[in-house]
Amino acid sequence: MEAVASICLHLLIEEYDERIDSFPGCFTRLGELGVLPRGLAERLASAARLRNLLVHRYWVIGDKRVYESVRKGLGT
Repeated sequence: MEAVASICLHLLIEEYDERIDSFPGCFTRLGELGVLPRGLAERLASAARLRNLLVHRYWVIGDKRVYESVRKGLGT
């Protein structure tokens, strides 16, 4: 997620001269601009939000939530 989000931020800055303050917002914006299909942009934004919770608020995340997010994200 870190690498993909860094690429996302780089694209917005270099190609669109836009700055965004969040990883989820970056993916959402690329979806709005048509760079990414909206469905993919929404899934990446969701993954970025989970990443933010895991990194910044890991103590409020239960194992079940992580498992369900991964399972849903993999389409199983």
